[in-house]
Amino acid sequence: MTRRERDAGRQVTIGRRGGEGLIAAPERGAALLWVAALAALALVSWMALSSRGSMPPPDAGTAPQGRAGGPERPEEVPGPGGPLDEPAPGPRTLGSIEARPAGLDGGYTRVFDGVGTIAGQVRMADGSAPPRWTLHLEPSLVTRGRGVAVTRTVEAAPAEETFEVRDLPMGAYRVFATAPGFRSSAVEVALYKLEGLEHLPGMNYVNLTVTLRAMASVDGIVRRANGDPADGLPVHLLPRVSAAPGDRISVTTDLAGVYRFDAVPEGRWLLCVGDPAAPLVAPRPVEVDIRPLELDDVQLPDLATLELMVLDEAARPFPDVDVVGYLRGTGRGSIRGRTGPQGRLRADYLQPGPWRIEATYATLGYTGKRDWVLEATGVTIEKELVIR
Repeated sequence: MTRRERDAGRQVTIGRRGGEGLIAAPERGAALLWVAALAALALVSWMALSSRGSMPPPDAGTAPQGRAGGPERPEEVPGPGGPLDEPAPGPRTLGSIEARPAGLDGGYTRVFDGVGTIAGQVRMADGSAPPRWTLHLEPSLVTRGRGVAVTRTVEAAPAEETFEVRDLPMGAYRVFATAPGFRSSAVEVALYKLEGLEHLPGMNYVNLTVTLRAMASVDGIVRRANGDPADGLPVHLLPRVSAAPGDRISVTTDLAGVYRFDAVPEGRWLLCVGDPAAPLVAPRPVEVDIRPLELDDVQLPDLATLELMVLDEAARPFPDVDVVGYLRGTGRGSIRGRTGPQGRLRADYLQPGPWRIEATYATLGYTGKRDWVLEATGVTIEKELVIR
C-alpha cells in the first residue's frame, strides 16, 4: 500500500480498541459541539432562574412581617367584630359575635346594653319530646352581668318542644327546665355586646338544647346519741357546685326519725343535718343518679334539750314572747322561736356549752336575758326566764 493510500485511511478511521466500533472523526466533532451547546444553554437557564429568585416580588413590601408574601390563609383572615379567640366548647350560639366565657373576648369588655333572645328546644334524655315542661330563666350565679338579668318563666303548651324568649335585657342568665319528676342541668349563657363595637348586634341570640332527666328519691334515718329516733330535725341536701338557696332541698324528720327527698336531680350533693351554717354532724357527700337511694343512718353526738318557761314579774306564764339564743363557747349554735300559750319554748339538738338566752315582748317593751351552761345529760333541761 502506498503512503497516499495509508494517509487516506487515517483520515477516514481511528484505530480500534478492545473491539469497539469505529467513530468517524467528523462525527465526533459534531457531537462535541452539541454537548457544548447544551451545557451553555443549561448555564444560561440556571443564571436566569437564580436572578429571578433573588428579586423581591412586586408586593413584597406589603406582606406581614414574619410571613412569606402572597395571599393569607383563610383561617388567618379576621372575622367580623375583630380578632376574637375561638369560642370555648358550650351551647351552640348564633350571632355576629360568638358567645364565650368571660375573659376570652380577645381583650374586649362586655357591654350589657340592649335586648336579645334565648331560644332552643327541650328534649328527654332518650331524645323524645316531653309531654309538658316549664322553662326557667334566672340571673347567673357567678358571671358578670347577672345584676342586669331578669327572671322569666315559660309554661309550654302540650306537645310543644321549642321555646323562644325575646326582648331579654342583655346580661348573664341561668337556664333550666323542669317537668313532673324531671329536671335539666342549669346552663349559663350571656347576651352582650363588646365595648368599642356597640354598633354591631353582638351576642344577641343564643340557641341551646335543654335535656330533661329523671330525678331520684333519697331517704334515711337520723338517730340520737342513745339510738332513739331524732324527730322534728331539719335535714338538707345542698348542691356541691351551686350555692344558690333555691337549689337547696329541705325536709324534716318524722316521729320515726325518717327523712325523704323526692324528685332529686342527678348530681353531687351534701347531706346536712341541722342548721347548714352549724351542722350537728359533718356533711356527708351523696352521689345521686336516676335510681332511688337509701343512705346509712346518721348518728348524732350527745346534745342538750332546753325547755324554757318565760314569766312576768308576777310569775305568770307569758305567751307570744320572741326568744333568741346563741352558744358563747366553742362551736356554733342558735335558738330562735316564740313561746306558746303556756309561755313555753322547747329547743332541741343544742350543742353543750355556755348559752345566752334573750327574750323580748315588743308590745310592752318587756325584755330579759339569762346565761346558762347546758350539758348533754340525756334529759330535758328546764329553765325559767323573767321579763320585765
